[in-house]
Amino acid sequence: MSDIYHPRSEKGGGLRIAKITDKNGQVVKLERLDEQLYAAQIIQAQVLLGASREEAEAIAAEAILERRKARQWFGQ
Repeated sequence: MSDIYHPRSEKGGGLRIAKITDKNGQVVKLERLDEQLYAAQIIQAQVLLGASREEAEAIAAEAILERRKARQWFGQ
């Protein structure tokens, strides 16, 4: 199935570390499983809504970075 999201990844212990690119071209590493699942959901939804793969990755990267800021803010 070619339309399933497969992030670029590198081996890192037991979990493969996925990478997506934000709108500025910076790579955002998705080191946690919940981040990978969250990004995959956002990317799939954006592609279904008509965004390109690059646009969808950029939106997901922004969402991940905002989520990380919120976690730091609330101490999780």
